Amino acid sequence: MTDNTCSFCDDPASRLLPCGHPVCDVCLQDLVADGSMCHVHPGDSEEKCSVPFSAEDVSVLDSPPTIPCCPTHTTQPMDTWCNSCGVLVCRECGHDHAIVPLDEAMRSKQATMQQRTQRLSEDIATLDQLTSALWGHKGAALRDANDEGVRDKASKAIDSDISQIEHKRDQLVVHREHLRIAHTITRMHQLEQQQIDRRLPF
Repeated sequence: MTDNTCSFCDDPASRLLPCGHPVCDVCLQDLVADGSMCHVHPGDSEEKCSVPFSAEDVSVLDSPPTIPCCPTHTTQPMDTWCNSCGVLVCRECGHDHAIVPLDEAMRSKQATMQQRTQRLSEDIATLDQLTSALWGHKGAALRDANDEGVRDKASKAIDSDISQIEHKRDQLVVHREHLRIAHTITRMHQLEQQQIDRRLPF
């Protein structure tokens, strides 16, 4: 199997999972039906991949992802990786971060980043459950409280908690998206280099 074929069969790959594994459309449908989680086993010495994904996490293999621009330096693409923060940063922000090229970061920390992607997805799901539970508690508190002042105080406290949780969730989603972009860009660079290598006369 070559590196631009599906990780699960010998057909040409058309999509790229957030963990960096290419997949064909048929196998992607099987993965979605099986719980939307990659389960590639790279080898006896490596752990099985178990990174969950959603539809928006899957990239078209021939279409590179859009690199976001830095919110501070708005014309600069965030095309380097900060090892300390675990996010994409622009080169102008480099003096504030421990930056490395994306390819280097992915090569040296691929397994760690796959685990981090999985943890982020799990944490986001946990926060979604917590938010849902808080909305339920808010409804119960408003029903059970007889005093209007108590109801208002309870409502504001729960709203504050929900706001903080949603803010944290938004941060985790951004971190996961940065990991997905980094994986995808690195994988495409690898495939481009392999195509160049195959064309070389030696």
